[in-house]
Amino acid sequence: MTHSVSTYLNTSYDVLRRTAAKYLGTDPLSFGTTDLVHETVLKFIQSGTTFKDEAHFLYSSWRVFRQVIINRARARTAEKRGGDADRVELDAAMASTEHDPELAVELGQLISELEEIDPRSASAVVMRSFYGLTTAETARLLGVSVATAERDYAAGRLWLVDRLRDESS
Repeated sequence: MTHSVSTYLNTSYDVLRRTAAKYLGTDPLSFGTTDLVHETVLKFIQSGTTFKDEAHFLYSSWRVFRQVIINRARARTAEKRGGDADRVELDAAMASTEHDPELAVELGQLISELEEIDPRSASAVVMRSFYGLTTAETARLLGVSVATAERDYAAGRLWLVDRLRDESS
């Protein structure tokens, strides 16, 4: 059974706003938090997108957020290519995406690659690192034990850190 966006919007709106705020940071050229959430919801309504469950809704929302931010980052960096930004820890990389559009694009591409290799680990990284969910919340949304959610997060995080190091070498 699938559900429309309205089924999950009321219960997930605060999580969506927190995530949008985290993505947008203090960048004055970005959308406002509410604008990003509403644009995402509008895209779902216009396309008639349905969701299997809350985890599917949140993950789909995150993907739309990411795509909007990546598109904006690409537009902002279209004129300035290159750059040898140092890439360190995953947390630092994620925190700096609001100030480094090229890193936002790179991280988005790497997470897309991880989704192809290990979708559950990618979901765990997204839920923990971008949504700010706890391990228990991540486990509940993924339908796995807390220990499995921790392993998935650790595996996905390690893969991303390794790839970021490879990219910066």
